[in-house]
Parts: sequence; C-alpha cells; structure tokens
Amino acid sequence: MTLPREHISTLLAGRLAGAMMMGLGLGPGAAGAMRSNVQAAGGYLVMHSHAPAFRVVLSVSGTRCRVDITDQAFTHPGQRATTTAQSDRHPP
Repeated sequence: MTLPREHISTLLAGRLAGAMMMGLGLGPGAAGAMRSNVQAAGGYLVMHSHAPAFRVVLSVSGTRCRVDITDQAFTHPGQRATTTAQSDRHPP
C-alpha cells in the first residue's frame, strides 16, 4: 500500500498489517507486534523523510513474513519508473 507521509497513515498501515497477520491465522500477540512495528517504522519516515508518500509491502513465504517500508524508489500505480544517473564529471 502507498500512503501519504502523514501521522494518520502510520496508524492505518499498522492496523492493516495487524489485520493481515490475523487473516493469516496468527494470534493477537503476533498481530499486535506487527502493528506496532509497522507504526514505528512509518513514524520514523514521517518524522525524517521529505518524500510525499511511503510504501508498505508485506509478503509471506512459508512461515516467514517480510516487511518493506520505503519512502523512495517506488512507482505509484500508472507511472513509469525513472532512474537518475549521477556523474562525477563537472562542466568545463
């Protein structure tokens, strides 16, 4: 999910992550821990990032769950990804 970089978004992301854990059959303790961790990571981005949005990706493989929270290098739906090349050359 991609959310605006606002405090309320961290609460929403945490609630959705917790609900996903419950949907996968995990207990309330694991769901609560996931909710808290996603909210903490999102809160860090809200406080320290200058990006207009952040993305939370939860993926499950077997008994493992991976959480990626990023404020850059992602593409909003319907947009093409762009890359920026940096050069050590300076104009003459």
